[in-house]
This record gives sequence, structure tokens and C-alpha cells, in this order.
Amino acid sequence: MDESFFRLVFSRHSLGPKHQTIPAPDVGALRLAVSAACHVPCHGENLPFRWAEVASRDRLASLFEAALPADADEAARAKARSKALKGPMLLALIETDISPERSERDETERKLTAGASLMNLLLGLHAQGFAAKTVSAKDFEAPDGLYDPAGEAILCFVLVGTPDKPVDYNDIGQGSDEHLPLVRW
Repeated sequence: MDESFFRLVFSRHSLGPKHQTIPAPDVGALRLAVSAACHVPCHGENLPFRWAEVASRDRLASLFEAALPADADEAARAKARSKALKGPMLLALIETDISPERSERDETERKLTAGASLMNLLLGLHAQGFAAKTVSAKDFEAPDGLYDPAGEAILCFVLVGTPDKPVDYNDIGQGSDEHLPLVRW
């Protein structure tokens, strides 16, 4: 048995943006991770997601600020805008080709495919020495081209950078029987 896969999976761990530093992945490293993210189970002809690198943090900051109530004070506005500035690199996972005619089962399969893509991306980044953390996202009323609300939705953001100090990831118990969310039926 080749244990390298299990070592990689068991050693991957979310690392928040305050523990990330530059460099972020370069174009080659990012393309390699996204290529891994595209090798997922998919029943359709097209992958039901796409990845977007958020190159303009100011544009995203404006989206976060615009989502606030009109009477939000300056502190709330500054806090909302700061969400866009976290991590050396910011990626968005976008669900594509959303259709109300799809069955609930098809929608579930599409979300599972996007989730598999997310995990492969995280592992692809980790394998190259980068750290990442997934954070939730909510749709914006006017997303300024980040995605098309007529047929797309934002699923999550991924904050990416280099660990600020060497991290000794150990198997944190996911493989031991008492921690497995697994039953036999």
C-alpha cells in the first residue's frame, strides 16, 4: 500500500489567514491545484462549478459593504470591507448553470461534485506547501461580475497563503475508530 495519500489527507488542516503569509501560490501552483480540483465525480457533461481568483479585493470589499443595511455605521462598514482583505490569496467557488428544472437529486449531486472539487483543491494546495481555510459565503444582490446571479451562486471562499511558521501536522485522530463517523448497517 502507498501511504503517501493518507499522510497527505491526515496532515491537511485548515489554517486561518492570521497564520498565513506570502507567498501565495503563483500561476503554476494555482493551475495545478485547480486541475486537481477538476478531477471529481460528475454525472453531467460539464462540471457544475468554476473557480475564481479574487484579484480585486477592493471590488469584493465594496460588495461586502453594499450588503449592509443603509444605516450601518462606519465601524460596521470597515468590518465588512475587511472581510475581503484576509489571506494572501482569495478564491471563490461558484456553482454554475443553476436551473429550477433540475430534480432535487440532480442538485444534490451537483453540490457533492462541488464539495469534492473543494477538497481536491485544498489537498492540491497543501501538497505544494500552502495553507488554506474555507469560509462561508452568501450571495450578493449585485455581484459586480464575480458571478451571474441569473444562473450562478457563490458557494464559499478559500483563503490561501504560506504558513507563517512550520506546521507539524499530525494525524489528529480522524483515522482512529472511536472518531470515525461510520456505522455498519
